[in-house]
Amino acid sequence: MDRIAWVTGASSGIGRAIATLLSDNGYRVLASARRSEKLDELRRPTIVPLPLDVADAQSVSTAAAHIAREYGKLDVLVNNAGFGLYGTIEGASDEDVRRQFEVNVFGLGRVTRAAMPLLRRGQSPIVVNISSVVGKLAIPFAGWYSATKHAVEAISDALRLETAPLGVRVVVIEPGAIKTDFDSTALALLDASADPPDYHPARRGFREAVVDAYRSAPGPEIVAQAVLRAIQAKHPRRRYAVPANAKAFTIARRVLSDAAFDGILARVLRLRRYQKLSDTDTAAAD
Repeated sequence: MDRIAWVTGASSGIGRAIATLLSDNGYRVLASARRSEKLDELRRPTIVPLPLDVADAQSVSTAAAHIAREYGKLDVLVNNAGFGLYGTIEGASDEDVRRQFEVNVFGLGRVTRAAMPLLRRGQSPIVVNISSVVGKLAIPFAGWYSATKHAVEAISDALRLETAPLGVRVVVIEPGAIKTDFDSTALALLDASADPPDYHPARRGFREAVVDAYRSAPGPEIVAQAVLRAIQAKHPRRRYAVPANAKAFTIARRVLSDAAFDGILARVLRLRRYQKLSDTDTAAAD
């Protein structure tokens, strides 16, 4: 029987790369996103566009019912749909924050719940949740986005243990900077954010650092390759951080003190005024 994979957020970037690579490697891919016109560009014998808005419960139910009716099972679920809200904690509105969690957390949970009965009928079923390096470390001016990815990490850990007796594996992919449309969208939200002027000097440094990081970042294929390795492995790792610098940051966060890691982030993200405060606080702590 065909191996059936459902990929959300497949209209562009990482999701599109995942859908294409899985199709090239023998999977029948149900490629989902809100923008149906973009999905049509992906159509081929082994890629079936399946419109989906993860923030709409009825849309999720309809998509899952279609999979059940047409295929009767699901072997791979890749939860990739999401976006990044950039701006300060103070400057974000309630509406902004709700939308961030609605898509990145509640949407992921909604799709997972709908897919789980189908996965239990699948062949070596696996759930792959696309998190982020900020799921392990929070960065300034992306605090609300970081919070959603921390939630994805927690959900994945709980789900992995809950479903292991049922034969369903759960893997987390933690990308760092990847060259897609993500950065331009997030930076547009940063520029439009209602951050008080006091934050603007540090925000400019952060923006410069992000632009530089994405200028030299690898393409989404590196994430797609990690997903393929995970779903084809007999015993996949719980987490895959890509590229190498993303893994280095997660290790540094684990082994360094809060003060030391704050200092590193302040330098990397060019938070010049914050850096002075960090040095003072560190000296006082010593």
